[in-house]
Amino acid sequence: MIGIISYALGLAGMWLFCDGYISIVICIRWIKHKDWTWRYDHSIRLIRMAIGIGLMVVGWLLLV
Repeated sequence: MIGIISYALGLAGMWLFCDGYISIVICIRWIKHKDWTWRYDHSIRLIRMAIGIGLMVVGWLLLV
């Protein structure tokens, strides 16, 4: 049962990390609005990536 929970946490963490990373890349490369700032628009994406990394680490620690 722990293995399934660990796998689900790792998968959810990977999803959040990839979603945040892809959002940042798309906004930087293709959508260039002058009124967007890092503080208000991209900070939530960085937080989402950090939560994703945290979930992956917790999932890994459950297996160890």
